Amino acid sequence: MKYLNIITLFLILSTHAQNPINGSVEYVDSFKSSTGNTISTYSLYFNNTNSVYLFMGNNTETKNNSNSGLLNFITPDKEANDPFYYKIINSQKIIYNPETTLKQYTVKDSINLNWTIHKEKKIIGNYECSKATTEFRGRKYTAWFTTKIPVDYGPRKFSGLPGLILEIYDDKGVYKAYASEIKINKYIDTEKVLNDINLQNPITHKDFLDRRCDDALEFKKIIESKMGRGSSRLKLTKVGSDENLEIDTEECLK
Repeated sequence: MKYLNIITLFLILSTHAQNPINGSVEYVDSFKSSTGNTISTYSLYFNNTNSVYLFMGNNTETKNNSNSGLLNFITPDKEANDPFYYKIINSQKIIYNPETTLKQYTVKDSINLNWTIHKEKKIIGNYECSKATTEFRGRKYTAWFTTKIPVDYGPRKFSGLPGLILEIYDDKGVYKAYASEIKINKYIDTEKVLNDINLQNPITHKDFLDRRCDDALEFKKIIESKMGRGSSRLKLTKVGSDENLEIDTEECLK
């Protein structure tokens, strides 16, 4: 039965790959961290070949950490491009551009999500969606996808299902993304979108984690040099642009 399911999935994806499909989906993307809650808008541009999940702007942002204003004041100036996640269809590779406390990097990550598809269904917009669950780097996620849009794309690094993910959330309420507007088979100039992002010379995900720690330690030295003795009392254990979204990586500062 397992092999039959794999063959069926392959036939579904192969059949639809022959039929042109493209479009864009606007997502409301929310994330809770120790510094506050951020609700953003992302647009997913896709076709039969690739997809780009591109940051469009923040809707709301609240700060909970009393040190956040101080940290922003002493953070070294750095230029950063808008966040993006690029994927080739039916590939396990994701290229994205995370930030550390000091720099922004282009990173190639290998994602192999082991999805379990359930019988539950619900309607999102005009699309019947099926439920799927997975675990990814320390969190458990539920996704709702539709085979009516037969591409294996979704928000951020989430993909690998026989249909577009229209909603996804973790079981702790830390991350959630849902489609707010869907445009299918409407011409999207994805090449123009790709021209606006940098896919060149990516480092590996492991290399990024190492550099993230190096940058965090360097950032701590900068703070200590600017603030003196009191700097050691600042809580700097959380590092990275998506702090704690992927939580099975070792913290750099204790």
